[in-house]
Amino acid sequence: MELKELLLEYKSITEEFIKVMGEGNYELHGDKLLNKREAILNELKNMHFDKSEFKKISQEINLIDIEEKTSKLLDSERNKIKEEIFNLKNNRNAAKTYGVNFKNINFINKEV
Repeated sequence: MELKELLLEYKSITEEFIKVMGEGNYELHGDKLLNKREAILNELKNMHFDKSEFKKISQEINLIDIEEKTSKLLDSERNKIKEEIFNLKNNRNAAKTYGVNFKNINFINKEV
């Protein structure tokens, strides 16, 4: 494949990824799309081309803006997931502490 064809395919997959992430369907299609993007990037690494040609084509098809959108979207999703993990960890610690503190207190049930 030519450089421009690969970059156009990369752009379309990236746009589809942005659409899927916006709809919240990452679990269904996100991994497949990221794997396709990675395969195209690997092909690009193996190709020999001029950097100025790559830059020119990227500017023509507006690839840089799309990459920035994707990066921001992935960062926000990553932050959401980190926050969820943090909350789960706190909830687990609270439940564990509550259980330990009241597990050994059976003074009501003991006979006097």
